[in-house]
Amino acid sequence: MIIPDLTDGELNLLQSSAEAKVYKAIRNYCPKTYLVLFQIGWIAPKEKSGYSDGEIDFIIYDPKRGFLVIEVKGGGISSNPETGKWFSTDRSGQEHPIKDPIKQALNAKHAIYRKLKKFNKLSDFPFASSASGHSVFFPDIKFNSSLVKPDCERQMIGTAENLTNIGDWIEKAFEFCSGDYSIGPGLAGMELMKQTFGRPVSANALTSSNIELAEKRVLELTSTQSSLLSFIKSRRRAIISGGAGTGKTVLAVEKARELAADGYKTLVTCYNRPLADFLRFNLASEENISVLDVHQIAKRYIDAANTATKRNLIEEIQEVHRGADLWDVIMPIALWDAAEFVETRFDAIVCDEGQDIPEDFWMPLQRILSDFDNSPFFIFRDENQDIFKRTTSSVFEEIPFNLGINCRNTSEIHAYAYQHYRGPAVTAPNTSNIPVTNLTIRGIVEQSDLITVQIRQMLTDPGISPSDIVVLISSAENSSRMKGELAQKKISNSINWTANHRQSGNEVLIETVKRFKGLEARIVFLWLDDGGLLPIEGEELYVGASRARSQLVIISTAAKISS
Repeated sequence: MIIPDLTDGELNLLQSSAEAKVYKAIRNYCPKTYLVLFQIGWIAPKEKSGYSDGEIDFIIYDPKRGFLVIEVKGGGISSNPETGKWFSTDRSGQEHPIKDPIKQALNAKHAIYRKLKKFNKLSDFPFASSASGHSVFFPDIKFNSSLVKPDCERQMIGTAENLTNIGDWIEKAFEFCSGDYSIGPGLAGMELMKQTFGRPVSANALTSSNIELAEKRVLELTSTQSSLLSFIKSRRRAIISGGAGTGKTVLAVEKARELAADGYKTLVTCYNRPLADFLRFNLASEENISVLDVHQIAKRYIDAANTATKRNLIEEIQEVHRGADLWDVIMPIALWDAAEFVETRFDAIVCDEGQDIPEDFWMPLQRILSDFDNSPFFIFRDENQDIFKRTTSSVFEEIPFNLGINCRNTSEIHAYAYQHYRGPAVTAPNTSNIPVTNLTIRGIVEQSDLITVQIRQMLTDPGISPSDIVVLISSAENSSRMKGELAQKKISNSINWTANHRQSGNEVLIETVKRFKGLEARIVFLWLDDGGLLPIEGEELYVGASRARSQLVIISTAAKISS
């Protein structure tokens, strides 16, 4: 078995043709009893304390003996024994410095062993008496004796002539690293290896308590998302950007679960309280994960510091920063100060909807990490949803990874919402043949009547539940009046309106676009206050429309909302 199972077309797209050569050789000539893992990354505990990240090209697992790691280097290979430096030579004869592949393989072997051992009692650990080895493969050159070094014997080196007999070469490498009394880890070891390094990259589509099991579906991550999640596996910090519906929240949750499974005390955070409640619901069964919005985090630390010091940090800071906003300026400053007096720390942070976080919060969030500079910190964001006009520019210097496939909205909803998107291209999903509906009528009272009638008619379909529907109100000057007017209308004797995200199956949620950011619903009625004095901003249209998975109904005064 080889994970991932790549086609020749996919192998041709790899950046390293050398890795593709070795992959094809292993696939074609390696014994089928082996488990082969390709392009593996990890964050693993160090010998004494802390964590280290790393990656290796191949792990070969033999149930009868143990595992062998292989580091692949392409091109011509040379090394300078006086300096210990290694070089790769390209087709034009240019030399490029590379990492010492032998040390890379050796370090990877030890890190993998520690990673496997971390969550197992030594008495039950299948690899305790097994063999583990490291090796290097240079598929573009023929073997020469200069490659043999004190720390690298002949049996540890694969070259071009071994590509057609790679099974024999692996067998000899295993024999070389196996002791006389090695005990194979068997099927238990294979299962542990697969769970640790070959776990399928998929995640359940997130379901909220206010959406019943009508749309219980599994979201198989796109190849782009799978590759991204695998790529950031060995990184401590990354910013992941993507348009609405590209799976950022699903990936954020999966990344948090991965970090928690690796032993990290993980904080999942965001700006929006409803989104935090949603994430907490979906992660409730996970150990090692706390879910708090940024203001909940600040309050917990500030309260604890006040208790410990007999002070009032908020009042002290307000004296210095008179007139500053309490939530977005005073609280992050107080959180920074409070962290000095509170010992609680997190090993990792995953932030969803990062574009909403006030800039002043980023440094205090880093301060509540166990290692300010190196603890894992992942931010998922969409700058087009920057309703609050924030920035993530000062968090840390990272080039964002971009997601490019909309896996939430229908193509019709995508086309409507993405009129207001500016950024890297995002591919639309397949056509659903459910058009976006535009209903126009003047007057808030008349519009609320129209919404009620439309929902009442929609609910005559037995396949639609009230909890499938959300009415989103543009967050403009009349939002309170619009909410109140709609709440007075009666849907039926058994179906009611609610502002509670944990609504029952017989309630339809009314919410503002801003508070519903990061969430989604099967059917969205987007009620626009375009009759007010303030224009509807493109960001709000983009956010509101893209919350709908299957059906979008626009209620407005104007016949067309300009992009």
